Amino acid sequence: MAGALALGAALGACGAPPPQVPVAEANRVASALAGIAAACGESYQQHAFSARPAGLARLEVAARSRVEELARVYVQNPDWIYQGETLRQVVALSVSYLRQCRLPQAATALVTRTAPPRVSAG
Repeated sequence: MAGALALGAALGACGAPPPQVPVAEANRVASALAGIAAACGESYQQHAFSARPAGLARLEVAARSRVEELARVYVQNPDWIYQGETLRQVVALSVSYLRQCRLPQAATALVTRTAPPRVSAG
């Protein structure tokens, strides 16, 4: 019996530390990040060929829909861990990435949607 308990404790220590993002939400995070990466990749390509690409509005809309998807999971628990990073870190990296790939409206939307709620004085 003691051996079984020791084995259970050892196995329980394996794997990623809690609190992990639940599976359904992890799939949403993965989908959101893939969409953000796709929009950024296309933005980089368009900027390589033109100083003022014509299709950026479409990319901003696509990125913003993925930002909303990521933010919906984030607000449930910013401290959930996704692939070794907290959602707080994932969001910060995503904001940086969106700014670097010149999709500032999507970056601003992500900052706004994940900002802590304002507390009114009074």
